Amino acid sequence: GGGAPYGRGGYGGFGGYGGGGGGMTGGGGVSSYGAGGGYGLAAPPPSSASAPVKGSSIWSWKDDYAWKQYDGPTCNQLENACVVLKAKSVLLSQGFFMTRRNYVVRFGPKGIFQENTRTKFRRQVRRSDWSGMQYTPSEIKQAVAKAAKAKGGGGVGGGGVSSGRAPAPAGPTMMKPYVAPKPGSLPMVFPSNASGGGGGGGIGSFFGFGSSSNASKKKNSTSIPSLLPKGKRLKFNGKKYRLGRGAASLGETKSGAGASSSEIAQAPTALSNPPQQIQQMLKESVKGVDSMRGQRGQRSVTEMLQACYQQGLFMHGGPTSPVNSLVVPAIRYVFGWCSQAKPSDPKRSHILNTLADACLDCQQVQAREILRLYRELTNQHQTLPKQIFSFLDSFRESAIDAMITRYHSPKCDQDHTKSRPHEQRAHLRSAYVVLAGSHMGMRDILPSKNDRFLYKAQSEVESKLPTTDGGSLASELLGSIDVQAFVMALLTDINNQSKTADRSIDRKCIFNWAGKNLDDPHAVFYNDENKEDYADLTPNKPTSDNEYEPFLSLKVLVKILLKLHILDIELTKRRDLNDDDEDEEKAKPGKDSKELGMDFDTVLQEKQKAQKFAQQLKSIKVRGKTMKDGSIDLLLKHNLTVPKFKTMTKRDFLNLGMTAGESVLAGKVATVMLKADKS
Repeated sequence: GGGAPYGRGGYGGFGGYGGGGGGMTGGGGVSSYGAGGGYGLAAPPPSSASAPVKGSSIWSWKDDYAWKQYDGPTCNQLENACVVLKAKSVLLSQGFFMTRRNYVVRFGPKGIFQENTRTKFRRQVRRSDWSGMQYTPSEIKQAVAKAAKAKGGGGVGGGGVSSGRAPAPAGPTMMKPYVAPKPGSLPMVFPSNASGGGGGGGIGSFFGFGSSSNASKKKNSTSIPSLLPKGKRLKFNGKKYRLGRGAASLGETKSGAGASSSEIAQAPTALSNPPQQIQQMLKESVKGVDSMRGQRGQRSVTEMLQACYQQGLFMHGGPTSPVNSLVVPAIRYVFGWCSQAKPSDPKRSHILNTLADACLDCQQVQAREILRLYRELTNQHQTLPKQIFSFLDSFRESAIDAMITRYHSPKCDQDHTKSRPHEQRAHLRSAYVVLAGSHMGMRDILPSKNDRFLYKAQSEVESKLPTTDGGSLASELLGSIDVQAFVMALLTDINNQSKTADRSIDRKCIFNWAGKNLDDPHAVFYNDENKEDYADLTPNKPTSDNEYEPFLSLKVLVKILLKLHILDIELTKRRDLNDDDEDEEKAKPGKDSKELGMDFDTVLQEKQKAQKFAQQLKSIKVRGKTMKDGSIDLLLKHNLTVPKFKTMTKRDFLNLGMTAGESVLAGKVATVMLKADKS
């Protein structure tokens, strides 16, 4: 009996260790450890459940659920946890024990750590007494031995009904006799699985000798319904464009924060008297700053920013902690920049007001805003690809906010009196960033990993979404971004003709990049001969003051974004080029085919050639491997012919956007085809 340990098939009882409770509506069953089978979370005990036999310990689903108290960020009382969590402690012999889904406590020569099995992020486990020392291996062995000796008389209850099976009779409930472990090893004692009836589920899969129920598997399946509405694609010249792989990879750094501590630039000027100068700047630019108080009214905003300038955010440790090693130099750079700007500068006013408002929120928001402002100030010192990647940051943020609003409202926006910290937007955002951030190019992963409410926020996310697979989640988030809005906003920023414009993209680096990467670098400037390319733009030509500055047409910008792989051509049928909310039209040749003098017959012939080319590539195996459909699609997008493909090398395929492994395989396929021609 027994359900999947954490699936809908049976929450009460530990599947694989005797008769667990019977799913969401079933009850009863018995446990090998003397605990009566738990009841489903959604229903009270069924009337058919009989009283437990003498000598057993009664364990309702509430007691079963109480083990979560040992899952805090520190996992302190490890010995007690090993005794209480009898069904989980036996897995210590494999180097870890399970505390809840996706979390394990690992131990070894370097100490004890609580690890998230999805993100691989670890926290040290220490004692809860005054010493703060780690537990020793011998203490762990004693705790496991103590748990292994525990025996229960077993309880009897009504069989569960969630699986549709009839209740089974209760079986033996005693554990196998305790056997002393060999020197240097941990005890491994498995209980009897012969005990009582209990419905649905099956044995929990993580124990290594069973599989979880269908309901449990469905929770983690990567084949999921759409979580967010699909974002609008860019339609241009008869083609449809979506975000490419470059939109999720250009900004990644080892630190996961967008910059490492060594990459944080020094402040433009160091403040000679930081407390006084910060106070003066805030008074000049932030209206009513004297009455603004943070930390739930305990401290003034001015004091908080002064302290942050000196030693960082106290909730993230000392000045040299991983997060503060980024925050401290970043906020010093920001205040150094503000000290050089005039009090009337609107950008300075915006920055200082943003910092003051962040202090009214939690320190997780403060860290995020400080690093974001730093990136804004230093963005124009970056290369063009990184500047465009940074421009996309606000669209990624909006996608995560939309996800939180959709699945966690209204609690996510309520204050601490109405919702718990892990239910609030700031900490839910940390959970989403840790889950999907590395797959979508988020640059504040490190601060999010150090969110003290991260574990509970992740549990909250897991309870709302049908999947917590990072890749699937990132795909949904990036797919919800309005590509047309992103491209047009980028074009507007570049073509802004105002002398005082606060630009995200430095126009000088556009030409520098074009000179190295485009066949015609001068295409980034306005061209009178191609006025039709600018006809739909506002403005549609540069002013006399900006005559020698880059002025892009949509055609050239799309070409640049394709080169950077930030955009990708979406392969779709012609009639699907319309938005979902528009009426479908009959298929007809696009402008590009008309200009080339191509009719329907020519288009069909080209398609047939492409299909034949794809079939030819698929038919060739190299050490049992064939080229993936994605690689072949990439070749077809670049209109490669068979003769051209045969002459290409691994480097040529890498330049097209293939991964290293795909490029090697494509190069070998090309060599095979070339040798076949010669023979």
